[in-house]
Amino acid sequence: GGGRRDEDADSFDGPIDVTPTHLDLGYKGYSFRIVVRADQELRMLRGLRNPTPEARALRESLINRHVRGAMHHSLIHAVHTRHPSSSYVVRLARRWVASHMLSDMIPHEAVELLVASLYTEPEAAGGGGGGGGPGTGGGSVDQPPSTVVSGFLRFLRLLSGHDWAREPLIVDPQGHIPAGDRSLAARQFGEARGDDHRGGPAMYVVSPADYDGVEEMAGSRVVGEGGDA
Repeated sequence: GGGRRDEDADSFDGPIDVTPTHLDLGYKGYSFRIVVRADQELRMLRGLRNPTPEARALRESLINRHVRGAMHHSLIHAVHTRHPSSSYVVRLARRWVASHMLSDMIPHEAVELLVASLYTEPEAAGGGGGGGGPGTGGGSVDQPPSTVVSGFLRFLRLLSGHDWAREPLIVDPQGHIPAGDRSLAARQFGEARGDDHRGGPAMYVVSPADYDGVEEMAGSRVVGEGGDA
């Protein structure tokens, strides 16, 4: 009835901001951002014969937000469903990143992928900072973390111990990246790094969401020069 509708309306107690790209609203003390996906835009931009630089940039932005973003969310959701503690490790890791003023340099998607690798490819942690320590509940280093603390410690070990200059981090929880594309990603990584291993972004992370079209693999520029993601 009308009373229920009024009660629901009162629950929208925060500011409501409408912009050309999204809608922000507050509901029962929480803030939500709503982004409308319009596939017609992508089809129209893809169909342009001579796209302007602005059109190409817009198409890439829409693909990153609506296509790759959705794939990334699905991948991370699957990991969190299978390993419930991983979502808490992500929250703790993001808090740690923010406390060290690195939020502008390490996007939250990168943090989610690093944590996902700990649960789906435990050997990525290089021995695991949370493995086997007394009181951590880390367990064997070749097994996923069994507690939030062990997961967070392994995150720190991965962040500090992975050879970012010489090895890309490939995160593929569901085995969607074939061997050929893994080799392609490694080759592109080597080209970006150069012979002195100093070129390219500081961190090179690849996930199934990094496919450019359906044929070419494009490595994630997780942390670029000047902190650009």
